[in-house]
Amino acid sequence: APLPFQFGFSVNEPGSKFTFAAKNYMHSPLGLFKDAEDPGTFLGKEAAIQRYTFFSPAVGYEISDEWSVGAGIQLSHQGFAIAQNNRAPNFLIAVTEILQDAFACEFDKPIGKRRDPLQPFLSLCQGNIGPWDSVGRIDIDMQQSLSPTYNLGVLWEPTDWFSWGASYMTGAEMELRGTFLMDYTDEWTAFWQGFNGSIIGAITAAILGLPRGVPFEAGNIYMDYEIPQTFKSGISMRVHPEWTVNLDATWTDWSVWDEWTFHFDRPLELLTTARLLSGLVTEDSLTLPLGLEDTWHYGIGITQHVNSRLDIRYGLELRDSPVGKDVFGPVPVGDMKHWGIGFGYKWDKQTKVGASMFYMQSVDYIPNNTSCNLNCTNFTNVV
Repeated sequence: APLPFQFGFSVNEPGSKFTFAAKNYMHSPLGLFKDAEDPGTFLGKEAAIQRYTFFSPAVGYEISDEWSVGAGIQLSHQGFAIAQNNRAPNFLIAVTEILQDAFACEFDKPIGKRRDPLQPFLSLCQGNIGPWDSVGRIDIDMQQSLSPTYNLGVLWEPTDWFSWGASYMTGAEMELRGTFLMDYTDEWTAFWQGFNGSIIGAITAAILGLPRGVPFEAGNIYMDYEIPQTFKSGISMRVHPEWTVNLDATWTDWSVWDEWTFHFDRPLELLTTARLLSGLVTEDSLTLPLGLEDTWHYGIGITQHVNSRLDIRYGLELRDSPVGKDVFGPVPVGDMKHWGIGFGYKWDKQTKVGASMFYMQSVDYIPNNTSCNLNCTNFTNVV
């Protein structure tokens, strides 16, 4: 979808110590897309987590020639959507695949025409399933229409060549609500329909609460979600008539993302098999351990004052990942480098024009069997 049109303004009457401003902007856009054959689709084929601030009134006050303070309120929309292929990597499904190989199930034939050697006592050959096979795709779409935050700021300008500033923005606790659709594969559906149609299978499924083999499930979903609080501080120095250097540091309270728990309004067949082997799963909820850590990251910006009208700006920001290597996965954000370039042009006394462009690079290497949110090989890991 196209980005919303961004617009902002500020007003400072001549002689007044107050400045009033407002703006709409994209606070935190995150989007992911993977090709159909990419194995990463089991960690999200498509994903979008975005926070759009549609109204942010603010006021600043000049206490003295050196000190100014400001405060603002942000009214935002929070969206969370994901489309993901799913597997059932647990011991129960692994044993089933071994038994299917032992019985030489005829999976080269169409569903419904496969020989089942143990029928009517036990059916294992109507659908080809295994711990690494896709069992279906889930689509989740959640949102909260209004989520407020506020921020506070201070600015100190003791000389015309040096200034220091700091700001704090609160976090936001939300309960995202929306819908889900779990669309199972034909093989998964056929296996459980055949299994439940046998004598031993029907008894076992009734005792353990195993899947019945429905083709899809849909309903409502919610999760508790929190935007972390942040603190920023920086200095600006006019080191030369033609050059200004800015140094910034930012702290983010990422540790509030310890885990995400998705609550479904009904038991899901996919979860009924997983709950037998994992404490992270119930028949109607799934918990993803994130284990994020608080971080500080740093940036440098350089402004070249070409003339009295034109400024050219360059920037670099280094961001350490809040995600540990042992939990890398649901939030695939590694160490990042941000490069930026832009300009500002003073058209006249009342008009300034500016533009900027950014490039981000993030490269990570997670060896096999090092993160149980991504590539663990044990069958009891359900993520």
